[in-house]
Amino acid sequence: LLEREPDILLTDLHLPGLQGEDLAHLARARLPRARVVFVSGAHHESSVADAYLPKPYDAAQLEALLGRLV
Repeated sequence: LLEREPDILLTDLHLPGLQGEDLAHLARARLPRARVVFVSGAHHESSVADAYLPKPYDAAQLEALLGRLV
């Protein structure tokens, strides 16, 4: 069990066995306040995601995005 709920779900859009959007829907059901960030090489519009981080990205881009979300 987690001592504290996660603030952010950072997931790829394309996962083996489960798509990122499906994972985001599951996460939203259990963690309604968590922010969802999709990472992908191809842009994808989604009402589930709070943000999108295009691949490839560097640490500065990730840090800036996380700073805007929390």
